[in-house]
Amino acid sequence: MNYDGQEVVTEASTAFMIDNVDEEAASSGETRERREVPPGQYDVQVQLIRPNVYTDRKGFKKQMLPLEVSEGEYQGEWIRVYLWLSNQDSADGKTRDGISRGKVAMIAKALGITKMTDFHDIAGKFVSVKYGPNARGYNEILEATPLGAMSAEPEESDEIPF
Repeated sequence: MNYDGQEVVTEASTAFMIDNVDEEAASSGETRERREVPPGQYDVQVQLIRPNVYTDRKGFKKQMLPLEVSEGEYQGEWIRVYLWLSNQDSADGKTRDGISRGKVAMIAKALGITKMTDFHDIAGKFVSVKYGPNARGYNEILEATPLGAMSAEPEESDEIPF
């Protein structure tokens, strides 16, 4: 199945063919280490949300929405946006999916989407994101803008404007 240029797997397959196991095991094969993407401004392609469910330290369940960096030194690396699953209120009364809704809405708004019904609505599309530390010091998406649009934050300059 293909959705806006992105392949969507509807059935899991266990097929995996290796013609010569000895030869394959002896070859060095290219490996690539995962690198953390540092804070900065990046053009990214929104990927489909991953099916794996992770549990955080407090026991809340979340899934990952990867944003693949599309150019520059970190091209091909993912900015990992973790989204809490719905209906997980904590003892302190905070609704975890409210934070997740805000993150996804920020991306959808940058894409010009006014109503979202599925992650396919944003998957495969490109936005520019400002990625950096939040008030608690954790890196996250701070801003999302249409690809090619200028950031809302003005650049500082020592030049006199006249």
